[in-house]
Amino acid sequence: MNKLTTTIRHLVICNLLATLILSVNIQIIDGQGFQGNTQNKTDNYRVKFGKRPPLDMTNIPEDAYHSGKIRIQFERDFEKTLESIDFEIAENGHIMTGISALDALNKIYKVEKYKPMLEELYKISEASLQYKERHRAWGFHLWYDLILDNQADIVEVLQAFEDLDEVSIAEPSFKIKLIEPVESRPFDAEEITDSGWSPDDPLYSQQWHYHNTGQTIGGQTGIPGWDCNAELAWEIETGNSDVIVAIIDTGMEFDHEDIEGNMWEHIGPQGTATPSGSHGTHCGGTVAAVTNNNTGVAGLAGGSGSDDGVRLMTIRALGAGSMCQGAAHIYAADNGAAITSNSWSMGGPNIPINPSYADGIDYFKEEGGGDALDGGIAIFAAGNYNSSDPVYPGAYINTMAVAAHDNQGKRSGFSSYGEWVHIIAPGTNVLSTELNNQYSWKSGTSMATPHVSGAAALVVSHAYGLLTNDELWEILENSANPDIYEENPGFVGLLGSGRLDAYAALQLLADPDAPAPVSDFNVIPGADGAL
Repeated sequence: MNKLTTTIRHLVICNLLATLILSVNIQIIDGQGFQGNTQNKTDNYRVKFGKRPPLDMTNIPEDAYHSGKIRIQFERDFEKTLESIDFEIAENGHIMTGISALDALNKIYKVEKYKPMLEELYKISEASLQYKERHRAWGFHLWYDLILDNQADIVEVLQAFEDLDEVSIAEPSFKIKLIEPVESRPFDAEEITDSGWSPDDPLYSQQWHYHNTGQTIGGQTGIPGWDCNAELAWEIETGNSDVIVAIIDTGMEFDHEDIEGNMWEHIGPQGTATPSGSHGTHCGGTVAAVTNNNTGVAGLAGGSGSDDGVRLMTIRALGAGSMCQGAAHIYAADNGAAITSNSWSMGGPNIPINPSYADGIDYFKEEGGGDALDGGIAIFAAGNYNSSDPVYPGAYINTMAVAAHDNQGKRSGFSSYGEWVHIIAPGTNVLSTELNNQYSWKSGTSMATPHVSGAAALVVSHAYGLLTNDELWEILENSANPDIYEENPGFVGLLGSGRLDAYAALQLLADPDAPAPVSDFNVIPGADGAL
């Protein structure tokens, strides 16, 4: 597979950046404790927060959050006092802080523990320890997890704490949910069909999502061309081992025969103790299973067969022994990840994102990227709800939401959609890595998301250190093919700028004069009046 030389890459990319006008209209507001400006500098750190949906607990069902725990953020004005409090002193089963208003609530709600949000992060990440002052600038040291009476009314507790002068925000502990596949089945070797030229991965011919030749997958015959255009993309770029993609999920089987060669050297915050999850292993394999290694499947940014693909960082943020989602993106940023691939949600449609989680994503946007990208990009599944209702964090302004399509170019029947979706990618009957050195088919927007993460990784690999995250975002959206709307006329404008095209994304780097796909959709409604 041919690659451009580093010199040519730099020349064409510099030319591109000199000629393209990239306009990103991202709304930002000041965060907690920093009221007044859209951007702040504290000790020379730039701090920018995205606009958040209101956290209205009256419209959130009780089964969406845990009992017996909340998280609060103290006010900046309380910072000095906070440093002098010993949260270990207890009296009659509740914490005593010496602050009368706080202690009154501690007594009423039997608060037995205050735990700094980043306490565990500092125990497991040496890199994060080096950034404690940057974390302070962002206000992460002001966030505390509270353990309290399991019988307490959480809505009442939140209101009581938020009414205190010392507290800026009080939020529930939402039951974060994996966006489960709507279908999952083991791979059957008898399903293999020949699709002509391919990398030497023996199961590649079944990965229609990379090269759709009309294979029959899961009983449905595909239509050639409805894929993410991987083969032409690989003629330009197959991956760069200096680029890190964090899979924030259930944990990955990091020693899988088809993944191990592309794992990040430190694996993740739990290292070799990281629990393995089927979902995370499948998602990680789509991003960067080792390609062309005569084993299993190919990954979109999996390299050329010499363990030279992008590096996979695994962060277990769902399930037992997981890292809190508020810290997951902070860890990823502090350890050099350029992209995070996320297939989880706040629990269902219309449940807003926790402010502390949004803070972490904002931090990753500003401070992530390592040496590969100026700022990080967080990519999220849109959800499997067959609804236009927003699903967070995918619908959050600083994340890219991904819908799913099948091997005939149809929106996957389970896929969420809406004006808040940014792009659509293959998500039905996706073949990737599975636990115990196995492989499986899965369907869901969870499967579509790592395709976009892998394509983003190819672009960053090819333009290493030369792009901002906003420019990468524009490239992914501007290169998406709007022909998806020809097959889905009832969803015009609700599936993002179009379907993922990895080759077209790289072409925007290789050919600055390449025309951008149409993005202004003025389509007459169909007979049913649907848009």
